[in-house]
Amino acid sequence: MNKTILIVDDAVFMRMKLKKIIEASGYQIIEAKDGLQAFELFKEHKPNLVIMDISMPEMDGLTSLRYMMEHDNSIPVIMCSAIGQESKILEAGRLGAKDFIVKPFKDKEIEELQKNQEELFKLRNLIFTMQQEDRLEDETSINIESLIQGKNIVIIGGHI
Repeated sequence: MNKTILIVDDAVFMRMKLKKIIEASGYQIIEAKDGLQAFELFKEHKPNLVIMDISMPEMDGLTSLRYMMEHDNSIPVIMCSAIGQESKILEAGRLGAKDFIVKPFKDKEIEELQKNQEELFKLRNLIFTMQQEDRLEDETSINIESLIQGKNIVIIGGHI
């Protein structure tokens, strides 16, 4: 099964820049030009990760994020914004965005965000597997998931 990333930005050059960075990691890329198209593709393809601009025509990134989180909040969304949109970044966090990056960004910043989301995905799968095998008590898994959701987690040498 191919890993997919949904890239959402009204600027073609920005989608192309992100696509170039991410495809090198072996991901299949799905592109959307606005929040409305993004939400439709999100429902259809269930990507592993979404990287989405905040300011777009038709439907902005915050509205699309809200719909995505209501539909399936297990898929991580990283928001992109220009400098000076701090209040929108905070709102994105309240709506469920897992991270954000400020434009203009460096290739390494995107690669690092992508890597962090992969690690969190692996950790969630480990928690799920341990729950299924009754090796993890419900209370413990809820506490671990709360840490992950709150982004208060540091993974060092495979330890939490």
